[in-house]
Formats: sequence, C-alpha cells, structure tokens
Amino acid sequence: MSDSTSPTLPGDPHDHDWSAHIKTYLIVGAILFGGTVLTVGAAFMDVFDLHHRWANITLGLSIATFKCSLVALIFMHLKNEKTIIFKFLIFTSIFFAVMMFLFLSAQKDPLPADQTHNMVFKK
Repeated sequence: MSDSTSPTLPGDPHDHDWSAHIKTYLIVGAILFGGTVLTVGAAFMDVFDLHHRWANITLGLSIATFKCSLVALIFMHLKNEKTIIFKFLIFTSIFFAVMMFLFLSAQKDPLPADQTHNMVFKK
C-alpha cells in the first residue's frame, strides 16, 4: 500500500510554495500587456511633437527591450543563472551593435557604381 502523505526531502521540487511564483508571473504578465498597449500607442502618436518616425521607433524599441528583459529574466529564469550567461549576453549585444553600426555606415557611404550597378574604381 502506498501512502499519499509520504514525507518529502528538503529541496524536493514538489515541496515548494508556488503561490509566490504565480503572483510574480501574473504581475509580469500584466506589465507585458501594458507594455504592448504602450508600444501600439507609440506607433500612432507623434512623440515629443517632432513629426519624425525615428522618435516613435526609438520609443517602441525601448519598450520592447524592457519587455524582452522581463521575459528573459523571469519566464526564462535567467535571473538565477551564473555570470557566464550574462557575459555571453553582453558580448552578443555588443556584437549586434557593432554589426548594426557597420551596416548603417555602409548605407550612408555606399560603394560607387555606374548605371549598370558595376562598381567603379577610381585611379
């Protein structure tokens, strides 16, 4: 016969108070929902009355970055990970920023080309 009230060992994952985690998940879910509403709202308004789309895009991406951080830290449990994960995350962010800088720099100063899109070299 098996006893359903068998004692659990300390540290057993089944012996845990989940109500604190559920409360955290609900709060983070509400923040994510509010961030989504803010992002959609930012797409339809002129930020700081500049009449430039870059301000709306910057605000929307800032909100999205905050939301992404919440998802990674809370839902993916990265807040409890070792520091090596954060080192990889920082390296990836720096690599992405450098690549975007190079891409945007190439857009500002493209290689010269003629009408047939062949590169033109100056002598």
